[in-house]
Amino acid sequence: MKHVGLAVGMNMIERIDHVRELADFFGFRLGRDPHSGFSESIDIIALYPSGDRLPTYSRDTCLFKGSLADVENFLDGVRWARKYDNLIGAMSDKRREQYESKEVARLARIVYNKEKAETFKTLKKEF
Repeated sequence: MKHVGLAVGMNMIERIDHVRELADFFGFRLGRDPHSGFSESIDIIALYPSGDRLPTYSRDTCLFKGSLADVENFLDGVRWARKYDNLIGAMSDKRREQYESKEVARLARIVYNKEKAETFKTLKKEF
């Protein structure tokens, strides 16, 4: 593959750092586009759930993909939607955190119960 003559300056680095900070704040992590090879669409950025911050999504789900400008616009939209929810009183940040922590706990209980059932099933077979 030939190298593309692209100059990256401090403005681009600062934009990428800002996008990374915003993504982390909203519970995303940056990654590669899962459906393109290395040589195709080299400037595409994908957003994935980070840790347990977005509990309703599987960790390998690509939630959004696009160029740096597209990702900036998407994250600005998420910011706007959250501010609007706060403005009209539909959802405060504290309430959002409570619901997300309840969902994380619910998913953890499901995993625990599934592992517990498998353990009992294995013990039943052995004894």
